[in-house]
Amino acid sequence: MNRNSIKDDELENVNGGNQQELMDLADCLRQQTLDVGAIEKFLNKHGIEAYLHDSQYRTNSYKNKETGERLTHEQVIELIKKNRWH
Repeated sequence: MNRNSIKDDELENVNGGNQQELMDLADCLRQQTLDVGAIEKFLNKHGIEAYLHDSQYRTNSYKNKETGERLTHEQVIELIKKNRWH
């Protein structure tokens, strides 16, 4: 057993990032600034509970409000693009 590895189910629970993710979200949403509160409100309006941080020491997290399922940053970006939420 390798103690330095992450199981697939544990990897699924690793969400978020930091400043780069905020820049990705702002770009995808066609926003000019990195307004964390505005992005969180926007995602909340579309059924995604987001806790965003512009610090390299904290991670962002996303959750589908309807199902309670955790979402990855990539899934959120995909939803924004797929549903044209910009």
